[in-house]
Amino acid sequence: MERSIWQAMRGEGVRVVGVNTGGFMKNDGTFAGSFAAMLGVTFPLVEDIERHFSQVAGPGDGVNFPLDIVLDRQGRILLISSAFDVQSIVAALREGLLR
Repeated sequence: MERSIWQAMRGEGVRVVGVNTGGFMKNDGTFAGSFAAMLGVTFPLVEDIERHFSQVAGPGDGVNFPLDIVLDRQGRILLISSAFDVQSIVAALREGLLR
């Protein structure tokens, strides 16, 4: 995601936000060990401490994590995928940039 989407497309207005749904948190809600720095992630990361996202789109609903969701500028969903298919994500982003 870092290189193939964020670094490649941010100049075109693409924004990437990572949502931590609990897998890499300590009990106090902070990232365990500097996970983002360890991976070299430079896009914004937010923590879903209260698990709102997980409750709406969580594994109990048949959704696998990690999950990629592409929205257009109006917040409409263009793609939901757990496959991390760069071509599909880029195609959805390009569609969203045209709207």
